[in-house]
Amino acid sequence: MSIEDRLNEFNDYCVGQLNSIDGLSAPSYETLFKKKLYISFLESLAKAAYPKEEGVKKRFILFLKTFTSWTEYNHCCPISLGNEQKREEVLNSNRYFQIKNVSIAKQDCQDNKHTYASLLYAARNSLVHQFQSSTEWEQSTIRHMVYTPFYEVTRTQAFDKNNQNLKDIKKSIELIFPNTFLKKLSKEGLKNFIGYCQEEGLNPFPRYYAERRIFEQEI
Repeated sequence: MSIEDRLNEFNDYCVGQLNSIDGLSAPSYETLFKKKLYISFLESLAKAAYPKEEGVKKRFILFLKTFTSWTEYNHCCPISLGNEQKREEVLNSNRYFQIKNVSIAKQDCQDNKHTYASLLYAARNSLVHQFQSSTEWEQSTIRHMVYTPFYEVTRTQAFDKNNQNLKDIKKSIELIFPNTFLKKLSKEGLKNFIGYCQEEGLNPFPRYYAERRIFEQEI
C-alpha cells in the first residue's frame, strides 16, 4: 500500500472521529464531553507529529504553532498577568469579550505560563485530571458562532438584607475556549498535518498509535 493510500486511510479515520464528536448528544454534559474529546484529538495529532519530543505540553504547543493558524497562541493574557487596567476593562464590559481585544505581545511576558496556549493546556489538565470544564453557558446561541477564545464575565448575586432584591456581590472573569474554536483547530491541524506527511513521505499510523507493549522477544 502506498503512502498516499495510507494518508487517505488516516484522514478518513480522523475525519470519522471528528464527525463522531460533532454528532455527540449528551444533555447537560455535551460541552464538557466534546471539549475533552477535541483536546484528546489534538494531543494525538501532536504525538504523531512529534513522536520524539519529550513532554506532552511541549508537543501540544508546538503542534498549535506549526499546524494551526491560531495567531494569538503565544500572546499573553493580561488578566492572568494581573493587569489591572485590562481586568477592569473586561469586568465593565458585557458578558462576552474576545481575547484579540486584550491580547499583548509575547515579548511583554516574562513567563510563558501566561500565554494563551499554556492556558489552553492548563484547561486541558482540568478536563483530563478533574473532569471539569469551564462554566461557559450551554444554551446561548452565541457559543455556536464563536471561533476564538473569549472572556466571560459572571456575576454572583445575593438578596439584600431585606431578602427582597437581588444584588451583585462579586464579578469574576473566566477564559473560555469554546468547542467551535477547538473543532476549528482540530480540522485545521489535521489538514495541515496530512499535508506535512505528504511532503515528507511519512506514514502517520506508526507515529499515531501509542506504544502498548511492555515486553518483546524475538522468536
